[in-house]
Amino acid sequence: MSEEKKEIVKLTADQAVAKYANRISDFPLAEFLEKENPKLLANIKAEFKNLCFKNLKTFQQWEPNSVRDAINKCMQWELVPNSIQACLLPYHDKKNNVTNLTFQAMYQGLLEVAYRTGLFKDISANMVRQNDIFSYDLGSEKFTSHKLPDDFGDRGKPLCVYADITLANGGKIIKIMNIKEVDAIKARAKTQMVWNSDYEQMAIKTVIKQAFKLCPKSESLTQLIQEDNEVSGFEKIERSTEKADALNALVFDSLPTKEEDTKPTEKNQVVEAEI
Repeated sequence: MSEEKKEIVKLTADQAVAKYANRISDFPLAEFLEKENPKLLANIKAEFKNLCFKNLKTFQQWEPNSVRDAINKCMQWELVPNSIQACLLPYHDKKNNVTNLTFQAMYQGLLEVAYRTGLFKDISANMVRQNDIFSYDLGSEKFTSHKLPDDFGDRGKPLCVYADITLANGGKIIKIMNIKEVDAIKARAKTQMVWNSDYEQMAIKTVIKQAFKLCPKSESLTQLIQEDNEVSGFEKIERSTEKADALNALVFDSLPTKEEDTKPTEKNQVVEAEI
């Protein structure tokens, strides 16, 4: 193909993507963001264009309503679909022979929304590997200590993931899951594509969501987690605002005293079908 022909093809692709992506400006929340947070709107548009370029042969075949809903989710939650805060995933529905674009928050997006609630002072979460130096206390001290190998060499295979949360009221929440527990949840999820491409992120998100169950509830964070569970194919759980308000009145400054409930051992069994 000549250089002239290549330029024509590239220009046509640019025009097609630009025309398709410019539809975002007509979405319900776009006008609001244009005034209140134009940088966020520009970032959402830029990431959407990048996604279209990665799927040049198929992006115009995405189901229009799913595209609108996915982009609206980005604007609603004020999360950029850059695979850090959130991602937009094209899933092909074989039964209906249609490709739907789906919004999914990543763990940094969950943390962003959590901090906005004002309920959390600090949230630390990570994956522990075989050669890492990791210690913790689930008793009265409640702490985690996680260091990389002294020689900064190979960290080895994943062992567990943990979330260490300090609440705004000073309470501490620690949740630890071994890799078998994580993989059991992964096996039930229908979002295998993102699990396979971003396993560590998804594993960390899993333990954060489990830790949030022990924390004071907020309507916004509960809704985002519920939406994420539904995208992952897990059964919908009805929310109770009354129960959430009651939980908010409590001081969450302790965990179950039985270490075996949270210690990452192979004997633990998964009891939740959520990620």
